[in-house]
Amino acid sequence: MRPQAVHARSSTKAVLNTLGTFPAPVQADAAPLFEAPPTLRNCADEPIHVPGTVQPHGAMLVFDADGLLEAWSDNAIAMLHLLPRLGQTVQQVSLPEPVLAKVEACLVAIASGEAFPLSREVDFGTTRFDCIVHAHAGRVLVEFEQRDVALDTLVVFALKAHNALDRLKRQGSMTALLQMATEQVRDLTGFDRVMGYRFRQDGSGDVVAEARVPELAPFLGMRYPASDIPVRPAACTCSIRCG
Repeated sequence: MRPQAVHARSSTKAVLNTLGTFPAPVQADAAPLFEAPPTLRNCADEPIHVPGTVQPHGAMLVFDADGLLEAWSDNAIAMLHLLPRLGQTVQQVSLPEPVLAKVEACLVAIASGEAFPLSREVDFGTTRFDCIVHAHAGRVLVEFEQRDVALDTLVVFALKAHNALDRLKRQGSMTALLQMATEQVRDLTGFDRVMGYRFRQDGSGDVVAEARVPELAPFLGMRYPASDIPVRPAACTCSIRCG
């Protein structure tokens, strides 16, 4: 399934930067952000921090700090049964009342400088979505993700995640915290191996914690060169805060 493009003011394709400020939109007929076939040599140049698309099982709306519609994903029209237009107020977009209330609350929070993510489930037609409303760089992002699992499954996962966070809070050292984090992430995801990786100043890194299935050889204690994780992916990884 093809990732969905994102539209923005002046009939352009928006480049949404999730790590810093929003850069200027690029023209819809501009060359792709990254045309070269992926190789180990050009991996560091791939603009993973400005993808310009959203995953096709979800849709996105973006409002500016004044509550005016500034961007939306291509699939928002069909998926959310909306007719978005640039500059519409949040009240004109025909959002379900619960979502509208979350967006308005987030706009007020932006003005006060204290905006926290808000979430709830919502239906568009016969499809149920998990909706998350959050702020970034002075904008309100409204994300809709189709729910493809039963509610009781989500409840079980939420309880496991809550218990994992509770265990993390009880750790008395960074070493113990990282080890517990790898174990809990592996338990939540089912991955064969999860590693805690500490970057050095020169870009190299050490595996300082690990949780794995017994059949795999251990990587704990190994050091990897800077080329193992290119600069841009490393910067993206380090910019994501936990908690």
